[in-house]
Amino acid sequence: MHTTFSDCDLSPEDVLDEAGRIGLDTLAITDHDSVDGLPRALARGRLNGVAVIEGIELSGWSANKEIHIVGLFIDSTNVDLRHRLTDLHQARRERLGEMLSRLRPLGVAIEPAEVLAVAGPAAPGRMHVAEVIWKRGYVDSLDTAFVRFIGDDGPAYVPKEFFTPEECVELILSVGGVPILAHPGITQRDELIPGLVEAGLQGIEVFTPTHSPMMVEWYMKVAEKHGLAISGGSDFHGSRKPDIALGCATVPHDRLAELRRRARQAVRLAAS
Repeated sequence: MHTTFSDCDLSPEDVLDEAGRIGLDTLAITDHDSVDGLPRALARGRLNGVAVIEGIELSGWSANKEIHIVGLFIDSTNVDLRHRLTDLHQARRERLGEMLSRLRPLGVAIEPAEVLAVAGPAAPGRMHVAEVIWKRGYVDSLDTAFVRFIGDDGPAYVPKEFFTPEECVELILSVGGVPILAHPGITQRDELIPGLVEAGLQGIEVFTPTHSPMMVEWYMKVAEKHGLAISGGSDFHGSRKPDIALGCATVPHDRLAELRRRARQAVRLAAS
């Protein structure tokens, strides 16, 4: 799940309240390149009886494509982790200025303050820029803003600062977390999996709304082949991805137990 601390439009409290309402007993908050919303999520979870897994979704880059690595059961208070995320957030602000500069010759004149107001506590990203473009009437939908202007092939696209996928795995392991390859059916870079396993990858997302039944079957086999734990989730973003409901993809309790076992092992390794 995501919150206003990345690119969802619901606060940590709102996400936890909705999770309790629909009967989820456990969820992972995995904001993009941020752990700042976790204290609020944990506090709300204690109030409404929903267990919160501390997580993050790190952005990696390999061969001209984003590769997302989810970290579950991380130590979100780790000083080195927080320093590295602070550096990333500063780079994202610089990227925002470049993106807006490229939009102006295309007839889209928006100010940094408008995007920062939409982003709130999150580092400004393309979703926030797209929302301002849409609200200002330059396009008729968020998707159109990406297609016409800021998608990967768009004229105003500016790459963000990335770790390599292997660096994402190593960073998550260093803070006692379980690194998981996110939505591999979207990324479609299965050839990277053996190298990521060598780097310490511990799991793969199988249960996610973007995976067809055929993909679920395929990635179950990939997980078995490489000895990976099976994970998943809805990848909820609130109204910014209206077709994805909170809790629309869940993970069986036995799979969660295996992830917890690997988390205990990761903590021991990080401390050694």
